[in-house]
Amino acid sequence: MNKKLLLYTSIIIVFTVCGTLYVNNLIKEEDIMTNEIQMLESNIEEESENSFQAISDNIEAEEVKIEEESKPMFYTVYICGAVKNPDVYTLSEGSRINDVLNMAGGALEEADLNQLNLAEKIYDSQKIYVPKKGEQIDKSSLKVENREGKASNEESGDGLININTASAEQLQTLPGIGAVIAQNIIEYRESHGAFSSIEEIQNVSRIGQKTFQKIKDKIIVR
Repeated sequence: MNKKLLLYTSIIIVFTVCGTLYVNNLIKEEDIMTNEIQMLESNIEEESENSFQAISDNIEAEEVKIEEESKPMFYTVYICGAVKNPDVYTLSEGSRINDVLNMAGGALEEADLNQLNLAEKIYDSQKIYVPKKGEQIDKSSLKVENREGKASNEESGDGLININTASAEQLQTLPGIGAVIAQNIIEYRESHGAFSSIEEIQNVSRIGQKTFQKIKDKIIVR
């Protein structure tokens, strides 16, 4: 009887120990799986956040570029000579010499407007000189006065502005490039080195696709 009781007791103890070990092993495996799942979830969450941030950054960059391109452009010009109020005026992109003349109060009676193309579009930093009737002015000199920036471009031979060496004044002869953007171009090439292509100028602050289309046929890199 004692032997049977001892045997049963031993069997119970063995099963109890085995069961305990089995349960403990299951708990360990469950903990390992839980940790792996948590790590996987954490990695997925981190990757999702990074992807979302990258998408947000791209969207923000595109929105900034679209906003910059949609901003109205203004040109500042100087009109002098036979006008009522010679001065510096700022007009929107697409304005013409006739618009500047009107802002200056119109021409004086002795002005010879036949020597001007009143329908010509203005550009930033342009100087417009209105001659008087009978004033002896060389036509080529008048062209230099009224189209100073373009005339200086032609002196380079091919009429193109080298954006790697051009001064702020030369850069401002390009359509849509004012003093601020010209300085941005100079600062960009000082910090990033010479432009490797004309397309790279689009990396400069405040130069978007719209501005690039206006200047791409007027610039070069050497």
